[in-house]
Amino acid sequence: MDEPLVTKESRENMHETTKISDEQKAKEMWIEKVKEQFCDTLAEYQYELSGKDFYKAFYQAAAEQMNIAEKECQRSRELVDLLRYHTAS
Repeated sequence: MDEPLVTKESRENMHETTKISDEQKAKEMWIEKVKEQFCDTLAEYQYELSGKDFYKAFYQAAAEQMNIAEKECQRSRELVDLLRYHTAS
């Protein structure tokens, strides 16, 4: 507020929420979609699974996704190394 050359209008515009970036809007949309999917999953299995079961399943899914991503990364790395060094085994 006490910075030189900073007008009251520019300070007020810092709090303007109507100028949300497209990136922020997209993130909010994806968060809403994930929330809806979580709600659907919870509603579908709420009588069969406990909170602990949901936690365990979410952890296992995240770990599985990580393993898949690691395998994809390794394949990409092998291809890049092959192209970089022009060698084929």
